[in-house]
Amino acid sequence: MTTIDTIQTALPFYLWDSPYQLPEQAEANVGIPLDSIFPPREIQAPVVRRSLFTHTTLPTTHDTLQQRPETSPTAWVFVYLIALCGLLFLYHSRRKLRLADTLHSAVDRRAMDRFVRGNNLGGISLLPMGLFAISALSLMVYLKAMGHTAFSTCLLFAVALAALYIIRNALIHFLGNVFEDTDATSAYITSNYIYHDILAVGLIPLLFLMAYMPWGDNVAFYIAAGLTALCLISRLFRGLKLFLTLSKSRSFYLFYYLCIVELVPLLVVVKWFFAQ
Repeated sequence: MTTIDTIQTALPFYLWDSPYQLPEQAEANVGIPLDSIFPPREIQAPVVRRSLFTHTTLPTTHDTLQQRPETSPTAWVFVYLIALCGLLFLYHSRRKLRLADTLHSAVDRRAMDRFVRGNNLGGISLLPMGLFAISALSLMVYLKAMGHTAFSTCLLFAVALAALYIIRNALIHFLGNVFEDTDATSAYITSNYIYHDILAVGLIPLLFLMAYMPWGDNVAFYIAAGLTALCLISRLFRGLKLFLTLSKSRSFYLFYYLCIVELVPLLVVVKWFFAQ
């Protein structure tokens, strides 16, 4: 009888070639060591392979990675721009305002009257035009002059400008009632709102370039500053024309009015901006 036949007759059939049988039990049943029949496997050490990306990682002292948090805008700037763009688009779509009509009304009084009456604009419904321009100007000043500070700084600056803007319009209405020039002051305020709406539409794309383009800090800022200056100067000459056409008061009151609500605030803002 062979050795395999001896093992099979000495062990039950369910233990034949069983990997779970203890060596002591097999030796007691058979009387021969199982190592001679089932030699143990050699355990090989795991092979450690080098990663293909070992030499492609950047060092921790890379200059670009260190400068990026200091130069890139924070996350709220993108949210601010998207919210401003969405609100401006929503306002224009709900009021059914067309840019061609807005531009035409900025240079023609009759077109402005048709624009206001046709779109049912007046009073509080024109206020968002000014607030959009103030929001865009506040972010432009923040990106250029305030540095990368907290969101609360830009928000407080925008709220302060909005409060001054509302007070200014209230003062214009008050002076119009005092000097009995409500037609001239109403037309002047409406013209200002239209110019501010055009300014907001033009500034928003430039603000995206200022915030996220490498050359935007200089080129886009100068374009935005030139657009702002052009809009304010055009608005001022347009207001003078409306006052000279519709005003019933003397020229002395017109000069007094311009010094209080136009020239002095503009000079204060320009001085503060260049002082930063």
